[in-house]
Amino acid sequence: ELTINHGTLTYNANTVIDFTATTPTMTETLTGDVSFTTTNRVAGRAISVRLIAGASIRTLTFPGTWKFFGSAAPATLAANKEAVLTVTAFGANEADVRAAYAAEP
Repeated sequence: ELTINHGTLTYNANTVIDFTATTPTMTETLTGDVSFTTTNRVAGRAISVRLIAGASIRTLTFPGTWKFFGSAAPATLAANKEAVLTVTAFGANEADVRAAYAAEP
């Protein structure tokens, strides 16, 4: 039986996703706008973050070097909606991060 731990990211306007985190899935409840970066990038590691917007629309900002697949980098998350952001490191630099994003309609 495979057990995957799930973690919580405490909201921070500058959220840092740590690729050495012991939990490959996390939830962050947004109480304001957010800008994402990563740290401790390890090639082959992926982290999925469930984002919860709360009662207000949230502005999302990502490093310009990330490449998004499936859709363009989102600019906002609508009020009372959830989304999943998955980031995968293909090297040790921020420019080596690839992302996929999907939000509730």
